[in-house]
Amino acid sequence: PFLFHNGYTKNSLIKKVLKISDDINPLVFLNQDLLTSLDQIELVLSPKDLIHLKERKAQAIAEDYLSKKTENPRSVELKYNGVSYKAKIDLHGSIYSHWADEKTSLAVKINKKEDFPLGIYKFKLIVPHGRSYTAPLLANAFFDALNYNKKPLLKLVNVKINSVNWGAYYLEENTSDNMLDRIGLPNNFIVKQTDNWVEDHKTNPFGVAYYHDHITPFITEISNISSKYAMHSEVIIGAAHKLYTLINNSNFDKLGSILNLNDFAKYDAALTLFGNSHDNAGDNLKLSYSLKEGKFSPIARSEGVLLPLRIHGGSFAVTTANFRGQPNPLFTALIQNKKYRILKYKRLNHLLINFDETFKKYTTDIETSNKIIFYDSSDPEDS
Repeated sequence: PFLFHNGYTKNSLIKKVLKISDDINPLVFLNQDLLTSLDQIELVLSPKDLIHLKERKAQAIAEDYLSKKTENPRSVELKYNGVSYKAKIDLHGSIYSHWADEKTSLAVKINKKEDFPLGIYKFKLIVPHGRSYTAPLLANAFFDALNYNKKPLLKLVNVKINSVNWGAYYLEENTSDNMLDRIGLPNNFIVKQTDNWVEDHKTNPFGVAYYHDHITPFITEISNISSKYAMHSEVIIGAAHKLYTLINNSNFDKLGSILNLNDFAKYDAALTLFGNSHDNAGDNLKLSYSLKEGKFSPIARSEGVLLPLRIHGGSFAVTTANFRGQPNPLFTALIQNKKYRILKYKRLNHLLINFDETFKKYTTDIETSNKIIFYDSSDPEDS
């Protein structure tokens, strides 16, 4: 069988072998026209822009993480299906998989004065292997099957830089208040935790992370909230404080007073089916707070984790309540709420009963996406 150069590796010899296997694989050549079926993005970068990205990448590789302290977004021209827009770009991703190869994940910010066709202004261009290939598309299929729309826009696009084809990328909308406005939730606000585990741990072996990411001792501390809320800060921070107090005091039966249990049940059901405790761990979990309802809901997004289910003590509820050996306080609390457990397993039952129908509905789209991703080289074509 042919090998496909889509994964990342630090071994230069392996990279060369995999690249050669791509070059001689007839399926890669025969399926290249699939890229033209995608929306097209071209970035026009100056020599200084390219040098900046190269230096940022070299520093990230040397330090084994991408520091926010050296952020310096570059003003560039971005063409979307041939129409030009003003934008700023920089590298994206805390970990190695995003910038290990020539093909690199990027953060993009469109000038808000521009009438960008997708109605979004901040998004990421993510290398598919940084999201475990097509797993996010399948996750979206299950969120859709549960009629859960509190999620960012996600789609495959073809990216070029200075006319050089860099191949397929995921365009993923940033989780932001602008996203909530776009989906019809103008009185909702994003609440998230800091990602201080990255720099604190990477630069200090005695940093805040228990293991090495996401779950920290400060996961239910109000000081770990990262966002700013202008005139609504007192209400939103107060609500977060109420949530953390309920968790820390083990008042699990009262969680429904501050959490939209139905929304959490849908989100948790999909993650459970994926065996996924990564996307709801620490700063990975993004919440929206509704001023009207006075409750939090989860933002449904997938970073591509797809694992086999494992039964623990007759239940797989532990799947989303633990991450790498550490308990996730919020989801550990939720599964001890009887009403929540009933809601969650109803949603799981719905997914399982309708699994074949749901999967069949998205099979064509996912199969096409599979071909686009797996027959597309990880590194940009030779210029």
